[in-house]
Amino acid sequence: MPKCSFKKCKNHSSQTLKKDGVSYFRFPRDPRRRKKWTSIMATERSEELFKPNHSSVICSKHFLERDIYITTKGIKRLNNTALPQIEKNDQEYIYVSIEDKSSGDTLNDNCSLQPGKIVSR
Repeated sequence: MPKCSFKKCKNHSSQTLKKDGVSYFRFPRDPRRRKKWTSIMATERSEELFKPNHSSVICSKHFLERDIYITTKGIKRLNNTALPQIEKNDQEYIYVSIEDKSSGDTLNDNCSLQPGKIVSR
């Protein structure tokens, strides 16, 4: 049974099944989409070249929720624009100090920077 192609991912289809909320997706047949996926995998695996075989898969944990839909038969599928996401384990933090001009109070907060959003800690 296939294992997720992400190097450090522990999801293996014989151990992590649908009941655990994990699905597995094969690499696209479309040459342009397949090239994008293999480039992302080469970067993630720190390999110059990654060449998937016919059984290579990526688990659903590496896709955005908005890229996955469920068919009328209950099967999870990917949108045509879906790309695997490389997780950033090293979160960057900034210290924010904002002064409220009406009260003169200063708000200090630690924030985590993530692509596309700032999350207050």
